[in-house]
Amino acid sequence: MKSLPVSHCENKKPWHIASGFTLLELLMVLAISAVMLLMSAPLVFQFYQNQLVTDASKQLQDTLTIARTYSVANLGDTPHGVRIFPASSTYVLFQGETYATRLTSEDQTYPVSPSVTVTATSTEVVFSQLYGTSTVDGVWSVFAGTFSRNIRIYSSGNIEME
Repeated sequence: MKSLPVSHCENKKPWHIASGFTLLELLMVLAISAVMLLMSAPLVFQFYQNQLVTDASKQLQDTLTIARTYSVANLGDTPHGVRIFPASSTYVLFQGETYATRLTSEDQTYPVSPSVTVTATSTEVVFSQLYGTSTVDGVWSVFAGTFSRNIRIYSSGNIEME
């Protein structure tokens, strides 16, 4: 019986080739990952602020459009409007000639993120029945950090994101 050479019988790695990673390699990977995370954090924060402003302004524009639609449809045989409360970060879709004389049981209150600020030339807008014309001709602005969006409300009742 012939015997095989030792090199053919053993299928093991030489003793100087280690399996796994060294501590130095692991520390280098962690350091590179930490640097990349720190460099991307401001971009992620800016994206978050921009998204907050975009979402809040879109929701506000949609609420204004709903108020106008309800008025044109003569829902409840009364005009509809929207009132902003910047101090409490909310706004209300209401039914009535004004917010003060509204039908409170029909109020729909919407929260705004505390990180977002809403300012307006007039804090209340009411749309007329059937025609949908507006009591306001102005701009409502939504801010967060360095990002802002404007919602233009025309006296004709048109609502545009600027």
